Amino acid sequence: MLVRGSLLQVDVVRGGIFRLALLTRNGTKRVYDDSFKPYFYYAGVEAPRGFKSERVKKLVAGKERELFKVYCRKPGDVPASAELLRNKAECFEYDIPFQRRYLVDKGITPCDGIEVETEERNGRQFVKAIKRVEGEPFAPKTLAFDIETYNERGISEPTRDPCLMIGYADEEGTGLLEQGPRGFKTEKEMLEAFAALLREKRVDLLCTYNGDEFDLPYLKERAVRTGAVMRLGRDKAPVHVKRLGIRNRAGVGGRTHFDVYDAVYFLNYIGAIRLERMRLEDVYRELLGGKKVEIKKEEIWKLWKAGDSHVGEYCKVDALACFQLAKRVMPQEIELSRITGSQLFDSTRATAGQHVEALLTRKAFEYGELLPNKPSHSQTAARSQNPIEGAFVKVPDAGVYENIAVFDFRSLYPSIIVTHNVDPTTLNCSCCEDAFVSPKGHRFCKKKPGLIPRVLGEVLETRFKIKAEEKKAVGAKKEELHARQWALKIIANSFYGYTVYPRSRWYSRECGESVTAWARHYIQDAIRQAEEYGFKVLYGDTDSVFLTFKSGEEGKVKAFKEKVNETLPGNMELELEDLYPRGIFVSKKQGEKGAKKKYALINAEGKIKIRGFELVRRDWSPVARHTQRRILEILLKKGDVEEAVKLVRDKIAELKEGKVPLTELAIITSLRKKADSYAIKSPELGAVLEARKAGEKVDEEAPIEYVITTSGKTVSEKARLLSRAKDYDADYYVQNQVLPAVLKILGALGLSEDDLLTKGRQKGLGDW
Repeated sequence: MLVRGSLLQVDVVRGGIFRLALLTRNGTKRVYDDSFKPYFYYAGVEAPRGFKSERVKKLVAGKERELFKVYCRKPGDVPASAELLRNKAECFEYDIPFQRRYLVDKGITPCDGIEVETEERNGRQFVKAIKRVEGEPFAPKTLAFDIETYNERGISEPTRDPCLMIGYADEEGTGLLEQGPRGFKTEKEMLEAFAALLREKRVDLLCTYNGDEFDLPYLKERAVRTGAVMRLGRDKAPVHVKRLGIRNRAGVGGRTHFDVYDAVYFLNYIGAIRLERMRLEDVYRELLGGKKVEIKKEEIWKLWKAGDSHVGEYCKVDALACFQLAKRVMPQEIELSRITGSQLFDSTRATAGQHVEALLTRKAFEYGELLPNKPSHSQTAARSQNPIEGAFVKVPDAGVYENIAVFDFRSLYPSIIVTHNVDPTTLNCSCCEDAFVSPKGHRFCKKKPGLIPRVLGEVLETRFKIKAEEKKAVGAKKEELHARQWALKIIANSFYGYTVYPRSRWYSRECGESVTAWARHYIQDAIRQAEEYGFKVLYGDTDSVFLTFKSGEEGKVKAFKEKVNETLPGNMELELEDLYPRGIFVSKKQGEKGAKKKYALINAEGKIKIRGFELVRRDWSPVARHTQRRILEILLKKGDVEEAVKLVRDKIAELKEGKVPLTELAIITSLRKKADSYAIKSPELGAVLEARKAGEKVDEEAPIEYVITTSGKTVSEKARLLSRAKDYDADYYVQNQVLPAVLKILGALGLSEDDLLTKGRQKGLGDW
C-alpha cells in the first residue's frame, strides 16, 4: 500500500519500533518501521568483539578516516556500549536521540511531505520504503484547552484540589466541560469525557498556555486521584511528564502537545516580539488585541460554588485565546521544525543554539561528516573561564540630534563566517599558502569549505531569495514566505553564538575571536570612510553606524553606502536602514558619555524606534515604563520639553495622591534559585516569604509580581505579591522608579531631579 501525507510525529514503541503519524487527506494514519537499528561509530584498529559492525569511511574533523559502524539491539544499549568501548578507542555519535537519528538517516522532515510504501503484518502497516516528497499540506486538526481548579487556599494543589472545568476551542468554536449542577456529576466523569472529546474530534495538535507546567501535569494527577481512565493520546499511555532543566515537558502519545507559552517566550527572548508580561491575558491583548473575561483568579472557587456562569465563560475565553495565539505563532514554529528537522514538540521548546545543532546534525550526515563529541564538564568549565573579546562600540555624546542616517551590515557575523570560511575544520590548514587571515592571526582555508560556513551560506542564500519572492507575493503565499524567511533569520543569527557556547559540539575560541575581530575591523573601517566623506559619526556598535548629515545631503548618504560596499569582500553588504529626522541618546549618569544601545529615533513616517530603555524591561514597573515612553514620544514628535516636564510632575502628583492602580506599580521578576538558598533578602524574595508566612503556596519558578507597600521598614519588608498588596509606597515609586526612568532622557537635556520636583526654568531642544 502507498501512503502519502505530511509527517506529524515519530515516536518509539516497545521493541525499538518506530511509529509514524501521518496527516493524510483521509485522516491521520499510523505506520510502523522495525527495520532501523541503533548504532554508533568506533575508531578502533580492529572490529569490536561481541558486536555486529561494518567498516565505513567518514570525515572526522574534516579528514577522512576509517571507522567501524557498531550496531546495537536496543536504543538504550548505544550509550552503554560506547562507554565500554571508549576505554579502547574514541567513539562518536553515541548520544543522538533515537528519533532524531531515524529522521536524519531516512532524510525525512517533520511537518513536511513523505511517501511510504507499506506491507501489512499482524494487522499493522509496516514501512518497506520511505522518502520525502513535495506538495503535501501540513494541516493538523488543532484544539486548545484551559482548565480552572479549586483554589480556596490560594494556589491549587493537584493532590488535593479538584479540576472544576475544562474549556476548549477549535475551528468549530468553543465548548466547556464542567462538574457540578450544569455538568458532570463527578470530576472523574469530566476527565474521561475530555479524553473522549479528543478522540471524537481526532485532534492532532493539542495546544495549551503553560500546559507543560500546569494543565497537563495537573490533569494527570487528578486522573490518578479520581481513578479516571483519561487517555489524552492516541495510545493507552498516560500523560508523560519529564523534567528538563527548570521546566517540565508534557507529552501525549500520538498527538503533538504545543505549549504556546514556550513559543511566545522564545520569540520574546530573541526580540522578534516585545512583551512586558507573559501572562495569557497580556500576550493575547498585545499580539491580537483580544480581551479576556474579567474575573479575579483568587475568587474562582467562590464563584464556582455560587453557580456563577461567568467562570465557565472565563475558562472558554482562555481556551480561545490560546487557540488564536497558537494560530498566530504556528507558521514560524512549523518552519523552524522543517528547516532544522526537529519534531514540532522539540523545536517549540528548543533554544536558538539547539536549532543550530539540529540543522548541523542533519547536514553533517548529508555531507558524510561525523559530529564532534559533546565537551566534558571540565572542558565546558575551562571554556567558560576564557571569554572572547566582544564587539567595537563608539559611545555617543548624550543629547538630541537631527538628521541621523543609520546603517547596518547585513547579517554581519554570518556573512563574515561564510566569506572567510570560518570553521574549526578549516583552521590553520596545511593546504593553503594564501589563506584567510583574521586580525587575530588565525588562518582559514580557502580551498575546502567547512561545514559551518557551507550550511550557513545555504541558509543565507535561501533567506535572501525568499525575501525577494515575499515582496512580490500576496495573501497566504506571502504569509508562508514571511514565516520561512523569519525562521531562517533566527537560525542564521544564532550560528556565531553557538560556536562560542561552552557546551557546543562545534566550539572554537579561535573561530569566535576571529569573527568578532573581523567585525571590529569592518565597523571601524566604515567609520573611517564616513569621516573621510565629511560626515560626523555619532555612534557605532557591533554591526551598526549612526552618522549625522545636513539637510539636502540624502544623495551623499546613499553614495557613501555604495562606496563602502565596493570595498567589502564576498557577500558582505552595508545597508541603509533609514533616515531619522530626530533622535535622543541618553547618559548613564549625568555628564557621562551616552550609554551603549540606549537611544530613541523617529523616522519621517512618525514611527519610533526605541532601544535599551526601561520600557522594554520587565523589572521596572509599568508606571515607570509608560511615563518614560510618553516622554520619548513628546520629545521626538513635538520637541516640547515643557510638556514632557509637566507630564512627569502630573504623574508624581498622581502617585502621591494614591490614584495610580496597583497593577501599574507591579514589578515582575523571578527567583533565580530556591527561596531558602538566598543569603540576602531581595524584594521579590521578601514578597514570596511574606505570602508563605500567611499560608499561601507560591510557585518559585513562575514570574513573581510584587508591589512595594507601606507595611515594613526596608524595601524587602515592604514588598507584597500583587494579589496581597493593599496600598503602595508613593515615595519609593517616585524616587526609585519614575524619576530614574525619566532622568535617563531629560538628564540629557540638562534637567535635574530638582527641575522636575520644582517649577524652575527648563531648557528646550534649541538649547542643544
